[in-house]
Parts: sequence; C-alpha cells; structure tokens
Amino acid sequence: MEGIHLDKLLALALGLALAWGVSFWAYRRTNPPTSAALRRLLLVLRLGGITALVLFLVEPEVEWKGRSYERPRLALLVDISSSMKFYGRTEALRELLAGPLAELGSKADVEAFIFSGDCRPLGWKELISILPEGSSTDIGGALRYLKNLGKKPDAVVLISDGAHNLGEDPLLPARGLGVPVYALGIGIPRRAKNVQLADLRADPIVYLGDTLKVVAFLRAWGMEGRMVYVELVEGGKVLDRREVKLPGDGREKEVLLSARPTEPGLHTYVLRVPASEGEVSDEDNSRLLRTYVSDRRVCILLLAGSPSPDLAFLRRLWKDKFKLDTFVLKDGGYYWGKSPPSSVEGYDVVVLLDFPPGPLAPLSEGLHRFVREGGGLLVLGGPRAFGPSPLDNLLPLKPYPKPHLREGSFVPERTRSGRVHPALALSDDPREDEEIWSELPPLLAWNLTGPPRDEAQVWAVHPGTGRPVMAFRTYGRGKVVAFACATFWRWDLMMWGTGGTNRAFSRLFCGLMKWLSKRSLGVEIVPESSVYKSGEPVIFSGRVYDRFSRPVEGASVVLRIDGKELPFKEEGPGKYGLTLRGLPPGEHPFVVLARRGREDLGKVEGSLLVEPFSLEDVRPEGDGRVLARVAEVSGGRYFTDVDSLVSYINLEGKYVEMTYKLRFRRGWELLLAAVVPLLAEWRIRRRRGML
Repeated sequence: MEGIHLDKLLALALGLALAWGVSFWAYRRTNPPTSAALRRLLLVLRLGGITALVLFLVEPEVEWKGRSYERPRLALLVDISSSMKFYGRTEALRELLAGPLAELGSKADVEAFIFSGDCRPLGWKELISILPEGSSTDIGGALRYLKNLGKKPDAVVLISDGAHNLGEDPLLPARGLGVPVYALGIGIPRRAKNVQLADLRADPIVYLGDTLKVVAFLRAWGMEGRMVYVELVEGGKVLDRREVKLPGDGREKEVLLSARPTEPGLHTYVLRVPASEGEVSDEDNSRLLRTYVSDRRVCILLLAGSPSPDLAFLRRLWKDKFKLDTFVLKDGGYYWGKSPPSSVEGYDVVVLLDFPPGPLAPLSEGLHRFVREGGGLLVLGGPRAFGPSPLDNLLPLKPYPKPHLREGSFVPERTRSGRVHPALALSDDPREDEEIWSELPPLLAWNLTGPPRDEAQVWAVHPGTGRPVMAFRTYGRGKVVAFACATFWRWDLMMWGTGGTNRAFSRLFCGLMKWLSKRSLGVEIVPESSVYKSGEPVIFSGRVYDRFSRPVEGASVVLRIDGKELPFKEEGPGKYGLTLRGLPPGEHPFVVLARRGREDLGKVEGSLLVEPFSLEDVRPEGDGRVLARVAEVSGGRYFTDVDSLVSYINLEGKYVEMTYKLRFRRGWELLLAAVVPLLAEWRIRRRRGML
C-alpha cells in the first residue's frame, strides 16, 4: 500500500488499536449480565462507530496497485454510401452482419461505426437494419475519425466496395492510424451489365449563333460492342443524337454532340443514353448540363501605332474569342484604308498599343466619357507611348516629358497588389501562380514614366530600378490599366520554345479583357460550377473589391441559400470562400452579400443545380485496389471472402497495470456512520440498565 503519510498511519493504527482494545475488554462481561449474542451486537456497534470516528479524524488515503485483463478492442467500419445498394451488396452485407461477422464478438470487444461522407458510431442492432443512402464515400475521413478517438482500437475491420470519391487520399490516415486495417471488399469484382454517362465537358458560356460543343464520356460494363444512342436534349426535344459502340469493361469512350442555341440566357440540357436490355440500373444513364448563352461578345477596339509582333500575337489571340476591330496607323492614315470610328460607344474595352498622342486628340473627349461611364481602357507600351497626351489625366502613371523606351531584358516584379489582383492571376493557386510568373521569358523593353497617381495601384515594377511598369486606377465607373513595357509576344512564342505552352499569355490577356469589360465593381463570388453531382461539395470562392477595385479585407460576407444565411471565411487579401455539403438535388437560388461596417459593398445573385447523378454513381463497380492499398500500408490485409477474414484475425488481450485509491474525507456521511452505531449502542445499554 502507498499513499498514507507516516504520521497519519501511526495515528490511525494507535487510535484503532486503543479503541478496539478497550471495546473488547469492556464487553468481556457486562453488569447486569446479558446474553453473548447481545454482547457481540453491542461490540460490533461500538467498533463500527469508533472506527468511523477515527477515520473521520485522521482522513487516511490508501493506494495499491493491481493488474486487470482487457479484451482486445475491434472497430467495425461499415460503408453505408448508396453505391453499397448496387449489385446486391446490401443483402450481402446484412447476411455477413447476421452471420460470420457476429463471430468477431467472441474474439474482441466490437464497436461498430458507419460512414459515407462522415463517420459515427452505431449500435449493432441498428447496423443490421440500416439502409445505404449516403451520397459520397470518404474512406480517408472515416479512418481519420478513428485515429482521433480518445482510445484507439487494436484493429479495424473495414467493409466497403472501395469506391472512394470524397476527401483526402485514404492512404495517408491509414498509414498514420497505428493499427492494422483488415479490409473486406463486397461486390468486387462484379459482372452486372451497366452503361454510364461518367462525365461531361462543355463551355460554360457560348455566344448566340455559335455552336455549343459537348463532349460526353461514356463507360460500360458487360456490354462491349453493343450499339447505343447518346442524345442531347433540351425541353424534351432531341437536339443531337449519336450512335456509339460501347467500350470494354470500365473503359471510357468520348462522344461529341452539338447544338446551336437560338435564345440568349441560361440553358439546361440533358445528356442521356436510353436504357439497354439487361441493364441493372438506368439511374446513371443521364446527366445535366448548364450553359449561359450570351447575345453579345466582348467588343474590343484595338488602336495600334504601327505593325509589330505584339500586335500580331494579340490579334491572333483575341480574334476568335472577342469581337475585335483593329486599326493600325501608317504614314498619312491607316492600313487597309479604314479609319477608327469617331465614337467608341458600343465597345467594352479600348486598347491603345504604342499609339501616339496626335491621332488621339479627336477621340479624347469620347474616351474620357467612355471610361467615366464604365468602359475599360488598356494602354500598352512602345516607342511612342507614355509621353504627354490628351489622356494624361486618365492614366494611372503620370507621363514622362517625352516618350522613352528603354531596351534591356527583365521580368516584371509584381507588388503585393499585383500578386493578389485577379487581373494578373495566371492560376487560382497562389503558389502555382507565383511559379508561372517566375518562369515567364523576360521582356526586352520598358517605358520610362512619371510617378504613379495617388489613387493608382502599382501592380509590377522594373526589378532593377523599381520604376512602375504595370499599374491600375479607376476613373468614374471605369477601369484603366497601363502596361509600360513591350515585347509581350515573347510570353507566347518563347514559351513554346521551352517546352511549355502559351497558357499564361492567353490567360493574362484574355482574362484582362474580360475583367476590364465588366461594368461593375464589388463582389465577384460565385460557385465554381453551375451543376454539381449529388453529394459533391459545393464551393463558393472569389473576391470583394472597393470602389477603387482594391481587395477588401475584413468584410462581412454571407450566403443566403435555401432559407439559411451562412458566413464566408476570409482566405487571403480580399478573398473569401465557403464550402457547402449535403445540398439535395434540385435548383438552389442564392444571394451573396458583402458589407464592411455600414458600407454596402455589393451582392451577386444566381442559382446552382444539384443533379440526381451522385458521386456514388461514378464508380458502381467499386475498387478493390483502394481497399488493398489501405490494408497494406496499415499493416493489415485485404480479403474478398469473410470466412478468410474471420479465421485470420487473432487478437490477444492484455494485462494492464491498475492503480486503486481509497480515501476517507471528513463529511456528513462518515460522521453519520460514526454517530448512528454509537447512539444505537447507548440506547440499547440504557434500556437494559447496563453500566
């Protein structure tokens, strides 16, 4: 025994010895004499009362160690996602739970957990009758849940079809779980006949009069070589139909369909494959597609001071994506014998490429009005640019006393504003964006300018001098961007030469045109897709800007959807994000609102569509490879039959050192235990007339 202080131990021993000795001596005989039974009762009452009184006074604490046997603990992790309904897996699971798996209880203490998109414990009786209805399968999340339990199991039995489709790679939590995972695959492999529209690809925006091209990815099992039709349907009308020979088991086949929208606005299409004879399910034979049909393209007026490689590359990039009107100066007029319009009304963006100040004079008043009312202006450098001109008060950079183009290799160095502004973003991932910018070929020339205006944002500087080479400002309701540099064509041509692509060049100058053409500033937060699979996380992301198009930090941004109001989380300077889970199939109108203090920063309204086709429909065949890899990295084993699993598992219990404590504290309970026996003894002695 441990835990009793020496002074208390001596006091307890002496007190009890003295009290018990006196009590035994006193009840050797009584006056008047009484029966032996009554003497023993009175002795017990006195000993009990005196003992409780001594414990009350001394307050001893007794501690001792022992060993306790613990049975092994086994976690049974059961997949209840809806893919477990395919091909008789539900019935097979219930038979296993009612029969062979019940034997695990003789080997260990079994605790059951169910999972689909999340994980939770469930009693065995409820487990046998549960219906697999989860809209996703997150095996990694379920293993992570077990890892974070207060007391981990000694082993895990994972029962699933292996169709992991949500969350982190399950190998990571399996490797760090610290206990073996014994995986049992149900319904793998299977031989059922099935056709599936696995995925779709189409432009989210097309223009009226253009052709909408849709690529459908078709998969099939057990039906290789059979001919089927794939149809593109809107409003019950078949717009296109293609006959396709089905591929082999699990392989994909691309099918191209097209349509020419005749009305502007939001269009919802259905891609479908009519059910085939012998097919086990037609629930995955149709998919939804949503496309916005615009009645006008972004209109660009491009004014160039002379032919140049920059002009050639920009024209080639923009001519197929926007409505582009180009006018190029030459001595005494313009090439091709046409002059620019006297008014810029009807355009969305005006681009001045190395355009001299003289020919700008007739357009000056109209350009000022155009930008003030919401138009976009892009000024690009060259030998004639950024000297004094009629547009000086429009530009974000003050003019140099005369046009001056310096030659020399350099890569623009973005400022903090430039790194967070969407107009210069070459990737949605900040780290990838920085990497792409660092790999761009150097430019060969840049313009000297005056300092930036007070209200301007400098996006990039010359790394050697620190002078601004990219800047932005607002003017009225419009936007003005100045790139005081030249030879942008190198970002297209030279990237091909280094084994890359012109993706950066295309994204920068096409994205810049789209951003300049927008007539509103404020909230630019939308869902990443217009159509989501059932069970798929719905992700909203974007930025909030003030009236000077500067990212707003610390804004209060909320989403109103399905009668709920949900707050966004700030993820960077002016960047906000929110992820929704569990939206049911159907149309979901939404509103995103942003405020800062009492200032209303704007709102975005729209709708998204959740289709009945779910993440679970993507891989109905299951995937035993996932289960096998999870078992391997955890130190467990993968099984395809339950008898082998049950016979293989041989867990051993263990003895655990235990520490037991007994402490007596002063309280009314202990005092009562002392007083009651002594009062009872006194009462009996009094009634008997005992001295």
